[in-house]
Amino acid sequence: MRKRLLAAAGIAAIAGTIVISLGAPLLGRPQSQAGVAAPPAFEVASIRQNTVKGQGRLRYSPNGIDFADVPLTWIIGEAYQVAFSRISSPDLRVRELLVSGGYFFDIAAKADRELPKEQIQHLLQTLLADRFKLVLHHENKVEPVYKLAVAKSGSKLHESATPGGEPTAAFGLDGFVIRNMELPRFCGILSTYMDRPVIDMTGLGGSYDFTLKFETTQTGGEAKLALRDWFTSSLFTDIQKQLGLQLAADKAPIDYLVVDRVEKASEN
Repeated sequence: MRKRLLAAAGIAAIAGTIVISLGAPLLGRPQSQAGVAAPPAFEVASIRQNTVKGQGRLRYSPNGIDFADVPLTWIIGEAYQVAFSRISSPDLRVRELLVSGGYFFDIAAKADRELPKEQIQHLLQTLLADRFKLVLHHENKVEPVYKLAVAKSGSKLHESATPGGEPTAAFGLDGFVIRNMELPRFCGILSTYMDRPVIDMTGLGGSYDFTLKFETTQTGGEAKLALRDWFTSSLFTDIQKQLGLQLAADKAPIDYLVVDRVEKASEN
């Protein structure tokens, strides 16, 4: 798999499932002959397989999406707001198309009006069903988790300087540098490095810019080993001191997506 900034940071990741009920069709699509409203869909959508190395992009606009060089697992995770690591399939052929077969896609899609991000993600679900023939089901498991909450001292986070911008996460020997990121997404990143899922219980709904610093006097390989150990030791204290948040061990139901069927979409 190609090495890319957001993939390394686990930007896949959304910590929980958000269920959206849209009611009547959003975009004025006609009803079927049986009188059942057709599922809301993008007005226009283009899907192409990406063959050029690059950095994966998951960009939203007020009326659509602009995804570039992303595997199908990323797209499904965005549509259903589930961490990429919690998307799987018992079918080897499906798993190959999801992430392991080297398939990356560019998707540009627009609705006929501006919509909240949650509704755009619902339209993406329709696109996946129509163009990729996606069929999946949910499985819930109660398992150990870390819950991220606001510390008693209060949050130290600041709203993003560029709200609505593309979320980015850089992770290295200095720690995390986060820009334009919602906390459920940050929890998904933490989940890829820790020994259990991290779920957002902060109640903070904005997008944030922050740096979570890792400090060490070691260098080279020793610094990398210390960084690995950070996730099971001083990370808990650093999150509280630097961000005004706290991690607590608990148990909770975790939503998994199991893909029963998916196909490679025809290009247009």
